Order: sequence, then structure tokens, then C-alpha cells
Amino acid sequence: MNDESLLLKLSNVAMNRVLHHCEYPVFASLRKTCRSLREFVDTEKPDARMVEVDISCDANRVIFRLQSGERRINILYKNDEEGCYPRRFTGWEDNLASNGLNGMDYIEMFKNDFTVFLRHQRSVLKQMVLHSDGKTAGVPALQVLLAISSVDAHNLRILTTCIREPNVSLEEISETKQWGQLDICHFGGFRLLEIRPISHLKTFSGFVTVVTAGDLDYLKAAFLNSLNFSHCTMKHNSVANLSEITETFGVQPFTRDCNFGGVSRLWFFRLPNDKSRVLALDVHSDNHVEFEQIETAKVPSDAVIIGCDSFFYSHA
Repeated sequence: MNDESLLLKLSNVAMNRVLHHCEYPVFASLRKTCRSLREFVDTEKPDARMVEVDISCDANRVIFRLQSGERRINILYKNDEEGCYPRRFTGWEDNLASNGLNGMDYIEMFKNDFTVFLRHQRSVLKQMVLHSDGKTAGVPALQVLLAISSVDAHNLRILTTCIREPNVSLEEISETKQWGQLDICHFGGFRLLEIRPISHLKTFSGFVTVVTAGDLDYLKAAFLNSLNFSHCTMKHNSVANLSEITETFGVQPFTRDCNFGGVSRLWFFRLPNDKSRVLALDVHSDNHVEFEQIETAKVPSDAVIIGCDSFFYSHA
């Protein structure tokens, strides 16, 4: 007899006591098991009914924001020599005071409340926004980012972060189920050590340390074969030199001056089974690299479009 069958034999009182110790991912799993468990969870367990979560961290405070439509809940956890000053506010941070909790750590209080929130959240979380200035005592950037592992893997689609640390690895984060389901990701405030884990995203913007010719070739292949890809912009510290990129793609870039300064070095790639659009790669002189899909008609007439099977097409 499996665990689900045993649960179904419990009385409502016993079932409620068991589920009291469960967290959000467990509820999401139980709802998919059978109609009886889904109806019990939906009827008996409270739902926070939030669709957006915003967490801001710095060295002396955490701001926890929840939103669903016009409904907003904002909680500030402020560090103090004698303890923590948690308070709920609706607008400016200082419009609602509270008594301090002596001996309480503000990070631990936030983590506890975040756990309680997830325990009572059953609605789909569509967006999570994370901010940190990199000086957060007890909450490293990686730990903040790994908060996405608490969200139902099939529901989170948008992740926005602003975490001020020089270099952050995606290795642990990219191994989570949640990362694989993301569509849109905006990373600000830190530089990624590796960029290949972003290849499944529909839209990405962020900072990276180094972009190699191999990275560009890898992303080009991934974006050409993606049914959802739209746009990718990466600011960088260092990029492969033009000779390496030219050797990788086999043709010289199309070069043009930009209206707002700088020079674009462009390569164009034919999309599989679609003559109306191409994938454009711009290695810009102002330290950013951009991939995007554009209409074939917008490709300059004297540029070369690289074909899918290593054949080259002049755009005439």
C-alpha cells in the first residue's frame, strides 16, 4: 500500500495534523495525486493566494513583499543591537512601528516567516524578485537565489534578482527543477561565472565575467533550435577577440556604427524551417553581447546569412 492510500484512510482531523507539517512543494504534489486529496487540500488548508514574491536583503534588514492583484503585504525585519524589529507596512517603511523582540535575529525571523508563508501557499507563484547588496550577514547570495527551490517547479516562470556580489556561480541553481522551468530571467548586480545554463530561457538579461567563442557557438545552436527564444543581452568583462569568433562562424561580421555610439559586429544565422526570420548576434564594442530574432527583410543587403547546415546564403 502506497503513502497516498494510507493518507486517504485517515480522518480529517488526523489528515490535517499530518499536513500541518508539510510545506508548499508537498501540497503541490498531493493535489496532483487524486481528487480526494486535492479536494481536502483545497477545502481544509488555507491559501495565501499570492502570485508575486519580492525579497530585499542588506546588512541590517530584510523586506518581504507579497502581492496578488491589488492585495499587498509588506513586512520589514530590521536588525537592532538588542534584537529584531519586525513591522508590517503598506507604503513607506516607517509608517507603522512595532515593539522590538529582544534576542531575536532578524534573518532567522524572516526565514521562519518565509517558511510559514510557503506552508500556506497553494496558488501558483508566477514571479519571484530577489535583491541583495552583497553585505547581508548570514544570507549569502547563493542562499538567497536557492530560495527558488521552495517554489513549485512547474509554476515559477519569471525570476528577477539584484544581488551585489562580484561573481556568482549558477552551478547549484541551474541544477534545480525550478531553473529548468523558467522562461524569463533578469540578473542584476552580479556577474555570472558561466553562461551556458541560460540557454533554455526565452528572455535573459544580465552580467557575465567572460564570453568565449565556444560560448557564443553553444548559445547560437541552442537559440536556433529553441521554439520559444526571444532575446538575450549579456554585459561582460571580457569577450573573445573577433578573429576567434570569425574562425568559429566562418565569415567576417557585418560591421556598422550605432546611432548611440559604438560599433556593432553582426552575424546572422538562418532559422530552421523559417525563411522569414533569422537569429542575429551582435558583439558590440561597448562590452555587451546580444542575441535576438529579427525579420529576414531587416538584414542588410550586403550581409551574409549563415545557413543551418554550414551552407552560406548571401542576402539579395
